[in-house]
Amino acid sequence: VEVDICVLRLFVSFPMWSKTIVGLVACAVLCLLGLAGYCAPSAGLRQLIGKGSDRAAPLGAARAASESDEEPARGVPSGAAAAAPNIPRRHGRAKLKSTLERARAAVAGLKSVDLGAVRGSVDAAEEQTSAQQALRLAEEADRHLRFDDAAAQYTRAVDLADQELGTGPATWLQRVQVGVAAGSFWHRHGHFEKGLACVNATQSRAHKDDELSGQETIALASLKELRGNILREISQFEDAQLSYAQARSLLEAVAAPAAQEALALLEGEVGWALYREARLAEAHGHLQKAIVLLPAAGSARRTRFSARLAAVEHDEGRVEEALEGYVGALEKEMNKGKPEAVATETYETLQDMSVAVGTLESPEHAVGDITATIASQQDLLAAEATVNAHVQDKALMMSLATSLQLGSEFLQKSDHQDQLKALRWVEQALEIQRNCTGRSDDISNVEVLNTRANIELGLHRTSAAVATLSEALRIAEAANQTRSATVAALYFNFGAVLHRTGRFEEAVGMYRKCLALEQQLGASNPLDVALANNNIAVSLHKMGKWEEALQFAEAAVALAVELPEDNSDSRLFRKTLGEINKKLHAQVA
Repeated sequence: VEVDICVLRLFVSFPMWSKTIVGLVACAVLCLLGLAGYCAPSAGLRQLIGKGSDRAAPLGAARAASESDEEPARGVPSGAAAAAPNIPRRHGRAKLKSTLERARAAVAGLKSVDLGAVRGSVDAAEEQTSAQQALRLAEEADRHLRFDDAAAQYTRAVDLADQELGTGPATWLQRVQVGVAAGSFWHRHGHFEKGLACVNATQSRAHKDDELSGQETIALASLKELRGNILREISQFEDAQLSYAQARSLLEAVAAPAAQEALALLEGEVGWALYREARLAEAHGHLQKAIVLLPAAGSARRTRFSARLAAVEHDEGRVEEALEGYVGALEKEMNKGKPEAVATETYETLQDMSVAVGTLESPEHAVGDITATIASQQDLLAAEATVNAHVQDKALMMSLATSLQLGSEFLQKSDHQDQLKALRWVEQALEIQRNCTGRSDDISNVEVLNTRANIELGLHRTSAAVATLSEALRIAEAANQTRSATVAALYFNFGAVLHRTGRFEEAVGMYRKCLALEQQLGASNPLDVALANNNIAVSLHKMGKWEEALQFAEAAVALAVELPEDNSDSRLFRKTLGEINKKLHAQVA
């Protein structure tokens, strides 16, 4: 009797996609011969995975018992991750049913967005004579999603603020505020290089020998916070935290109420950066503090932090609480019926909510939710294209790529036609990301390539899956981004493919890399580490190295000790250990 390999892990962002990325329906199953396991969706989102955006962040795993003779794989989506196995019903079926109904209504709200508002006119004078006038027109154009006009007016506002600098007592403050507004515009629409250039130019112009007033200090802190936010989006977390620390130092020196509110906002941004680094406990504390400190009414940022806190809870395995948080945030964000109300962050929440729905209700409902999200994003991008010829909404485009990737993960364990649709969607996601970044080897492509490899495995295209995984690892190594849960998943999946083709020694090497990386990262879900241990044991068993296999099989069983006995993973680990013990006993006899 052969011992069988498990299993799928899926991360979701997601989204921050981020995120990160990060799994919804990943299964481990037993077969008497060959390999067991299958490729399933995970959700993010962000990380998943993600959120690359955002989104994308590495996270936990969820599994459902099923039988399959496909290969084990791990998905890495971009948004919030799905929860741990055997999720308890904390609030009862009635409460859950009510929340799911509200989730349906939130998705239906996408159809009420008035895209005609995009074509609204903006009263732009031919020549602006003051920075404040140009800034007002830039913000109005941005609200109408007329990004070409907005970019021109923000540039004009910066130029006028530079010209006015030093001509009056308030011109230094004006220059910083204009720089923050212009940098935020580029950041909000996914043009991170331009946003960072705007921030750096403002910092170079913001030198002042005199002591700063309280208002000036708050403005400078806002600039430092914005710099941290942009660095966070391009995964420069250490530099981002340095910028946040500088902002905090400035704000703590000011006693005004405005400074206290700014500190609360900073707490939330720091928390999201920690989430993107998969430092969940710290992220939870900062986001919770921000929500407590911000006023309950009228704060869009408080609503945003509530959705982000839900993503943290999701990755901590508290899926019902997360779903309640997602729905509550969406009900507040989407009640305007205006295009600007459906920001990229709103789509990120919809992505994460679809993962929770798939975990608590069914993958079919999750497919419906993510399909509605994709349609809304495509409609909004099409509407934006009618009024913009130059400035692309890269943030929304990358968010669409995340939705397509996540949808492909939901579809990949369906019938053959849905698997082919999943492959089309993931190819579209790759094309969008490559268009946005201008590079085929951008690190953001790694998670999508992992998803494509899982789909290719499901379609029995083993050679294609090997090529895809090789490309993903090459990109990660070239970018020196090999210390991530995404790469751990790549190692795991590569091990599964190598095992499938009979290259057991190479498979063990890949699984060992996965295990070592998970231990370095402090994997938040012990089951992930257990899966790697189990699969090392299985490959060693295939090689006849039963004594060496025994220690890994025992480690897998020990790590899964808290799982119910009828859990499919727990049964698989015990089966692996039992078969290895039989071989050892037979050897002694």
